[in-house]
Amino acid sequence: MTVHFYSAGKGLDQGPLISAISVTPEYKLRKRLSPLHIALIAVASIIVFVLLLLLFAWMMGWLGTDHLQEIDIGLEKPVTLKQLKDVTRNFSKRNEIGQGGFGTVYKAEVQGKIVAVKKLSSHSEERINQLKNEFYTLKSMSQENLVQLLDVYNAKGLHLLIYEYMHNNSLAHALFDSKSKLKLDWEARFNICLGIAKGLVYLHEHPRLKMVHRDIKSANILLDGNLKAKISDFGLASLYTEDDQFKFIKVEVPQGYMAPEYVRGIVTSKADVYSFGVVILETVSGRTNAGHRRDSQESEFLLDTAYDLQQKGRLVDLVDKTLSTKYDAKQAIIILNLAVKCTIYMLLNSNYTSPMDDEERIACEALKKLDDEMRKEDDE
Repeated sequence: MTVHFYSAGKGLDQGPLISAISVTPEYKLRKRLSPLHIALIAVASIIVFVLLLLLFAWMMGWLGTDHLQEIDIGLEKPVTLKQLKDVTRNFSKRNEIGQGGFGTVYKAEVQGKIVAVKKLSSHSEERINQLKNEFYTLKSMSQENLVQLLDVYNAKGLHLLIYEYMHNNSLAHALFDSKSKLKLDWEARFNICLGIAKGLVYLHEHPRLKMVHRDIKSANILLDGNLKAKISDFGLASLYTEDDQFKFIKVEVPQGYMAPEYVRGIVTSKADVYSFGVVILETVSGRTNAGHRRDSQESEFLLDTAYDLQQKGRLVDLVDKTLSTKYDAKQAIIILNLAVKCTIYMLLNSNYTSPMDDEERIACEALKKLDDEMRKEDDE
């Protein structure tokens, strides 16, 4: 770069000596960007912005078609996975309403309808496939004493079961949870036992798809807004045919509800009968089968108490004390004897050397007869 100074031609006392400065650069100024260059830069900026936006959407789980997959919950318009995630706060603990052996259950209200969403926790692909097959089979079944399975959602890493929502939680919650405000009178308890029996008969004697539940317990008996009992949680359920009565099992079952046949590693529909007998005892007595404190030194189990009282002819003493005298003693004795029969029969016949009568049918018919008699007396 060259700098030139120009003199004004005047003396020291007649003004400035320099009149102008000239700068000559030794390089060429860069040319202005062409319209093409400007357009390319603009396009590149937009692409970068879109990529960043897509990355954000992917991290938030908004990308792909999975979140748009339609899920039928019995409304005019199907819902999407995104909607279920939104209403459960992405399966937040705040929306949790229960825990099961195979997952967590969340409450979800979509388009004014409340449903229960069970998120399966099993990481075994084989087990997931087994559950899918069993639940698709269950979806084809329809009976008033089985919890209705509305739809199933399956995607990589996410497996959901959407059920009808049961407003009064489980029988176990009503009987044993100190926080429960639900009080079951005698008529409600009787109808609950009758409902369970009807549900089991349907499962065991379905004309095409006979099923053994294998996990009948008070926690798996849910109550709707009218206290109707509905059997739920079919995670351990198995289909069987008349030629395939015996099933080898490799799963744990709840303590206290375990039929004697489980010790030998086989199970038939009769195992549900044993568990049903235990649930009847719990329902009538208001006590848990796992053991209650008789005194400061010893625990007493419900079945032991029932057997002992039956031998003494005082089985009615097992009726929940909170009912006071507001129950039918005749009905109580019949239903308690039925419960004991369900469990003792299994103990005496656990070798299965000969065909057995359908105890669940006997149970259901006995309960129906009681129900008819009770309604007839009310009419009179």
